[in-house]
Amino acid sequence: MNCNFIRNNLFTIVENELPEAEMTKVREHIAGCTSCSALIVSFSSIMDVIEKDRKTEHNPFLATRILQKMESHRTTGDRRFLFHIPRVLQPVLAVTLVLLAVLTGFFAGRQGKNLNRISAYERNLNKMKTDLFISELNDEDKILKLYK
Repeated sequence: MNCNFIRNNLFTIVENELPEAEMTKVREHIAGCTSCSALIVSFSSIMDVIEKDRKTEHNPFLATRILQKMESHRTTGDRRFLFHIPRVLQPVLAVTLVLLAVLTGFFAGRQGKNLNRISAYERNLNKMKTDLFISELNDEDKILKLYK
């Protein structure tokens, strides 16, 4: 017997499915080889754990209880603000919010239009700057009176 045979036939050795002559040779090898004996012991413990898990009975109502818990959590779960408002008032609230947004945009546009109006003084100053190729005038230059 050698270590490769032991590694390749772990399951049959643990289950005692080898012929008796080969089992005696395997037992002799395991008694003399520490790595093979450790391998057999660890494999046997793994098989015991698997067998214990296979023998445990699972609760047949586990899936039903999980589904009921999910359903109760869904129905009593935290609700958002709009769901507390009666269903009849939700469209009214939506229309009001849209109207408010449109009016806000309208008034913002009017303010922007007023900001675009430039006084005659500013226009003359800008014309003078472009004629003289000046990018900016100093503050004391802005108080000059411009004449046509």
